Amino acid sequence: MVQPNVDPYTEEYELEPSVICQRIIDLASQKVDQKTDFVVCPESALQEYAWENMMNRCQSFDRLRMFMKNYPRLKMVVGISTRRAYQQGDTIPHTARKFSDADMYYDSYNTAVLLDTSANIQKHHKSKLTPGVEEMPFADYMKFIEKYAIDLGGTVGSLGTDAVHYPFAAGNNLKIGTAICYESAYGEYLGNFIRKGANLLFVITNDGWWGNTAGQPSTSYLFFASRHRIAS
Repeated sequence: MVQPNVDPYTEEYELEPSVICQRIIDLASQKVDQKTDFVVCPESALQEYAWENMMNRCQSFDRLRMFMKNYPRLKMVVGISTRRAYQQGDTIPHTARKFSDADMYYDSYNTAVLLDTSANIQKHHKSKLTPGVEEMPFADYMKFIEKYAIDLGGTVGSLGTDAVHYPFAAGNNLKIGTAICYESAYGEYLGNFIRKGANLLFVITNDGWWGNTAGQPSTSYLFFASRHRIAS
């Protein structure tokens, strides 16, 4: 379990994506060995936007795959911000944003991905969004107030969501349900992963939100399965 504890108000969006990615690798390197199955990182751990039709061009993914090549069993679950461009004829949801230089629209997502050394990338979009930060109320009627959303760095305004959620397939009949931060507060929602076959649950969040305060951090990761080894 890698928790760099990067300050999400400033540091997370000021450092180069390569610097943050290397911190993840440096921390993971201290714990993993040839028997490790998973390294799990926080939401928004990678600060490189990835277009979903070109996910394998993401340099941060390349860096992580190079690291994983030394550990044949290893997979990584990590958070990143992704974007999807809508094509001609697509239904445009209310969360979509217009390109500044084209008559086209795109959605932004708070995304968890499962990586291994192959080109395959599985993804889950956070769909229980944090009000005021990731989602504006009554967005269909009050989209104009999105500019007043709380700006904590990164993407501001309503994010896109998934209508259907599936666990990650990790081989050997293992399925992983991954909740992103606030999603863990919704028992029925999280239980849906179990109903779809998940036998391991990850909850990824950045506890750096709390800073140096008396606030009680959430548990960064929850696990239900004992036969798989996770570096911590």
